[in-house]
Amino acid sequence: VEPTSMVCSSVAMHPIAPTITRLKVGLHLGEVLHRLGVRRMTTDSTTNESFWERQFDRELRLYPIPEEERCDQAVCRRVAFIYGNGVHHANLNPATHAALHELFGVTNMTMMDHLSLMARHEQLASAGGQDRYMVHLERLRRPVTFIHGARNLVWVPASTERSYRLLVGQFGTADYERVVFDEYGHQDVLNGARAAADTYPAFLAHLAHVNA
Repeated sequence: VEPTSMVCSSVAMHPIAPTITRLKVGLHLGEVLHRLGVRRMTTDSTTNESFWERQFDRELRLYPIPEEERCDQAVCRRVAFIYGNGVHHANLNPATHAALHELFGVTNMTMMDHLSLMARHEQLASAGGQDRYMVHLERLRRPVTFIHGARNLVWVPASTERSYRLLVGQFGTADYERVVFDEYGHQDVLNGARAAADTYPAFLAHLAHVNA
């Protein structure tokens, strides 16, 4: 069954990354780790980690993270290294911050290789790099709402802006909407302490528009 409408949060057809991520994917860091035998990476941090895991966490304290997003939680540093800064910390309550490991967990390096490839191309592509998706834009001729946090440091706001402009240019404005929240990042658009009041109305407006 095909969806009759879509809400895209933070990214759509154009995964455009911040500078530090562009540097990592440009250096093919994920593929290098994969060839060295790394098959999975995890954002989880436990008290019974190996010496090398503890060493990795210590080294990640040197990883460049904006001052306002720095914290004492190893999970956040691992999320930043693997994906990018996953939340705008000012929007999280302590309980949600402590539970972030439940949202991210383990990632497969084959998937990360594919994601890195698309980040280099800044658009969807098959795992082999072929253009198998963008040639079928007519499949997105349906109501789509793009939602983005202006402080997103996983995929920058240009990601959804480029997708939105492409669809509007092809099919007109009737079916497409884009909403940007100035004081939100990536995951906190969904789990921020005030998300129910600040961001959820945009999701509800989409559902109301399509009579869902």
